[in-house]
Amino acid sequence: MRPLALVALVSTGLTLAGTSQADTVVVTADHMVDVIAGKVVDHPQITITDGRITAVRAGVGSAASLTPAGARHVDLPGVTLLPGLIDMHTHITTDPRFSGYRELEFTDNFWTVVGVANAKKTLEAGFTTIRNVGSSNYDDVAIKQAIEGGFVPGPRIVPATYAIGATGGHCDWTEFPPSITAPAPAVADGPDAIRATVRKLRKYGAEVIKFCGTGGVFSKTDSASGQQYSLTEMKALVDEAHMLDLKVAVHAHGAAGIKDAIRAGADTIEHCSFADAEAFALAKQHGTYFSMDIYNDDYILAEGAKNGTFKESLDKERTIGLKQRQTFQAGVKAGVKMIFGTDAGVYPNGDNAHQFATMVKWGMTPMQAVQAATVTAAEALGRSADVGAIAVGRYGDLVGVAGDPLADVTKLQSVAFVMKGGDVVKAPPTATPPPAQSAEANATDKQDIVHVVSDMQAAWNRGDFRGYMQGFKNPDVVFVSGGRFQQGWQSTLDHYIRDYGTSTDSRGTLQFHDIQVEMLAPDAAQLISQYELLRPEHAQYGINTRLMRKINGHWVIALNHVSSSESPPPSR
Repeated sequence: MRPLALVALVSTGLTLAGTSQADTVVVTADHMVDVIAGKVVDHPQITITDGRITAVRAGVGSAASLTPAGARHVDLPGVTLLPGLIDMHTHITTDPRFSGYRELEFTDNFWTVVGVANAKKTLEAGFTTIRNVGSSNYDDVAIKQAIEGGFVPGPRIVPATYAIGATGGHCDWTEFPPSITAPAPAVADGPDAIRATVRKLRKYGAEVIKFCGTGGVFSKTDSASGQQYSLTEMKALVDEAHMLDLKVAVHAHGAAGIKDAIRAGADTIEHCSFADAEAFALAKQHGTYFSMDIYNDDYILAEGAKNGTFKESLDKERTIGLKQRQTFQAGVKAGVKMIFGTDAGVYPNGDNAHQFATMVKWGMTPMQAVQAATVTAAEALGRSADVGAIAVGRYGDLVGVAGDPLADVTKLQSVAFVMKGGDVVKAPPTATPPPAQSAEANATDKQDIVHVVSDMQAAWNRGDFRGYMQGFKNPDVVFVSGGRFQQGWQSTLDHYIRDYGTSTDSRGTLQFHDIQVEMLAPDAAQLISQYELLRPEHAQYGINTRLMRKINGHWVIALNHVSSSESPPPSR
């Protein structure tokens, strides 16, 4: 097998004066999974022009002679290509480490930032399309707009915005006393109020409607299997959404709620934990898709208590987890259409592909599991013209893994290559690493870094706060203190002048000591030092951890983390 490497070959050709040339990229690899035909083809060549696939050939390999003039050529030896993956049930603005009441420690907009980070992780994990079925403040719409505007990286997002739910139900706040009122813009009761809520969510960017038909695991006070909307209410919601050309996803664990949601015309049922034979028959009759998050049980039970998950939720998960997997197995045998939905956010976003192995363990073939995350998911989204297969007309969304993912689906947990719309997002490492920096250069850089903090110390002690801040003179600097992000460069300077600059006593005497520098790369290093700020009142002692970057030949601080105390360490 040839070394796993990315080879980019650019051919140039003549174009007529005054004409613009389309952006074309040709991707070749050893193998490709044809999810429509359910087979693997060898030596594929995929041509992508202006973001969409214009040709798919087999038996071509890496022949550069077949690359159109002016096109880029990406050759992926040793790689099997698949369509960009689709997760039909995500919550990208959620971090499971902050569960239960712990999530109240953060401002509302914190979760938008979390979503931006999770969007990048999700895309780099090979999921080029997601259906986000619940986020507050229309955050998923905001992140979608930022991705499409080129401000941040991320997958294609089909946003639901808020999930609609009944008063006191799974999609309402049930963990607070009556004296506390939490915003609940999608809580609605009765057909008329539900229809109005569907219209409102569509107005503000929803491209799919999600509602809670039964209780759930992470709501504190309800029964997971108990139905929370009547058939009449469900039908009003589904009819309204379909009239507006929106598909409907229904959160439902209990059998009665699942069956009424299917009868109401819902497009996908989420979780499906207690679905029975009648529910399977109804789903097949109506063409309803089941989205079953059977991986996350392991994470919830292993990490939930540490993350702050309510005891009531953990008790419900112990009851549901195994049963849901058994239901999945029975549903696959019964021939229910299954799509790949993981409930990302209940476990860490970016680990979505871990569910493939669980799906195979509980009854699917590897090809069926991959199809659930590609061609079948695209059908359920109603977007088969755009995503879900490597086929002419669809977006140039590709994922590559080393070896054969159908022989070992765990390979999908560490994809080597990701392309979205013809743009390379992630590529295999090159065979030859960059040369290491010499010991002499390392020693010089370490000395220069120590000089930066020495100059900062001297500037502080003479009352020159602007001189002190020169060590941070980097537009992208990030300040972290006490585990929280702080204000930016100018605000930090203003804070020092205001709070420390009134007198010599308020400024104190600053000393950095026990300075350790570790070179991470020729232009990156980590600096750890202890510090003392000695003054008559409120002396400070602590540790600085700093990520240093070399920018335009000068070392500056890119990330500054401070932990401090008013008590000196025992050793001093």
